[in-house]
Amino acid sequence: MLNKKILSLSIIGLSLVAAVLVMKFNKSGVTVTSLNDIYVNDDKYNSIISSYQMSDAALTTEIQFNDEPLIYDSDTNTFYYSVIENSETGFNPSVMVGATSLENEDGAQDSEETTPTYSIFAHGAAITDELIASNGAIQIILTNGANVSVSNLVCTTLPVMNVTLDDETVASLGLDDTYDIISFAPSSVYVYDNRADFDGVSRVTTSDAKIRRHGQSTAGYPLKGYRFSLLADKNDFDGEKVKANILGLREDDDWILSASYRDYEKVRNVFSMNLWYESCTKENEWEVNNSTQYKFIELFFNGHYHGLYAICYRIDQKELKTNENESTFKKKDWTLSELDTQLTYQEYEDGTGTYLLPGYSLKAGDADDYNTLLTLYMNMNYSADPNIVRMTSDVDNSIDLWLFYKLTQAVDNVYGGNAKNMYVSIKESDTGITGYKLLFTPWDMDQTWRYTSPSVVGQYSMPEYDLPLEWGTVYRLQCLGDATINEEIKARYAELRSGAWSDESIMAMLDEYESDIYDSGAFARTQAKFMEGSYNESSLKLSEFKAYVQARLNCMDAYVNAL
Repeated sequence: MLNKKILSLSIIGLSLVAAVLVMKFNKSGVTVTSLNDIYVNDDKYNSIISSYQMSDAALTTEIQFNDEPLIYDSDTNTFYYSVIENSETGFNPSVMVGATSLENEDGAQDSEETTPTYSIFAHGAAITDELIASNGAIQIILTNGANVSVSNLVCTTLPVMNVTLDDETVASLGLDDTYDIISFAPSSVYVYDNRADFDGVSRVTTSDAKIRRHGQSTAGYPLKGYRFSLLADKNDFDGEKVKANILGLREDDDWILSASYRDYEKVRNVFSMNLWYESCTKENEWEVNNSTQYKFIELFFNGHYHGLYAICYRIDQKELKTNENESTFKKKDWTLSELDTQLTYQEYEDGTGTYLLPGYSLKAGDADDYNTLLTLYMNMNYSADPNIVRMTSDVDNSIDLWLFYKLTQAVDNVYGGNAKNMYVSIKESDTGITGYKLLFTPWDMDQTWRYTSPSVVGQYSMPEYDLPLEWGTVYRLQCLGDATINEEIKARYAELRSGAWSDESIMAMLDEYESDIYDSGAFARTQAKFMEGSYNESSLKLSEFKAYVQARLNCMDAYVNAL
């Protein structure tokens, strides 16, 4: 028995010596030249774990790969590593673990600080594209003194974000693993940006923040959307704001995290909104960016994996360049108020009230601007003169919106004579009604490309389905027999199909999203976390969706050509 123990310790000693040979010591930790240098074979692995006292959790969570602090999920004993895109060292990163205290010439420890020294080993498969896509794991072994821990290491090709809420906040809000944060709660955020084209000072963004759930109909889903705002002090919600350029989207303090719980492929909202951004934003009289951009990210709460999300900045007066004489509204429900001929008085709980257009909430401007909104809609919907109708909104923007809704079959944005999920801005214009025109901006495009409700068998309908669209400027001009509107539609559609809406451009976008969603392993991880959500067969990736989009484009070609 004694001989076996001596042999075991000898093997461990050799392993440690091998590891030490590739280590550089410094004040902040132990840096291993590369991950590949600390792999041990099965014999060494078994020898290590049989010779130490096993810990249920990682001995330390202070591990960095290529200077990236890894996120640790204590529920699953798993570290998460975001691999930098197209990096030569992404699959073989440098490693730093814990911290070490150096010894002086007499063998005594440096007096500045005494901290545990850890040895780290890896076991299993090397990092490859195949390992990442399969959501496979590597084993990370840590030793310290007589103790050893074995944890999983999962890699992703997506950026990662961890939201931390303290124990008191979690307890006071009664939060479970769905993190249903109804009202703003104090938090701190950590984002790691793994983009290949990153050109900032640090890939790591950290900040205090406030966060709450976001969304109406989706609030009842286990996988919720969120809105968070960066703050100088998380306990001062109305205090100084902090701006950061997250994932290269824009410098801002206010952000949205969008989930796609009921989308089978998790792609519709991101694809549709980014398609609008790439093709239709700034195509208006004022050249304003009436859009937002989304990028995929994997979200964690207190280190616990939470799923695949998409992050975007809010559509707001900064993007829409709303000046003091202008305003922006959000159409939030199916209330059919665009045909109203007078405003409706709404009284609030405190006894005050205002006249408004039902279904519209004021996002920027003055409540008196509801009168202008009503005037513009009345002229759009009741004037018999096409020239007057053209004065009610930016016609280029209206044509883009009409084509976009038709192409994407946006059943949750417009249907028949009604519309919702859009921003409507009143912008100054020399050629408008009383000096103003409307500018339309789509929002919340998750039910597109003929998305069907969970009660319907299968996620697709027919690509030739023609969305009823009896709303807006284009529809009114068609009804009035405007002499040029259909030719304008055809010309704009031809322009789009030769550019951002070409088969090649659209399929390139979907190839990128397919890689983000499936090849990152995020689809599999999200499905494992929220099994009751909607998911397609992962081996298909986006193949069926791509085929549907292509068929829809072909149908749209024929439809527009027949106008």
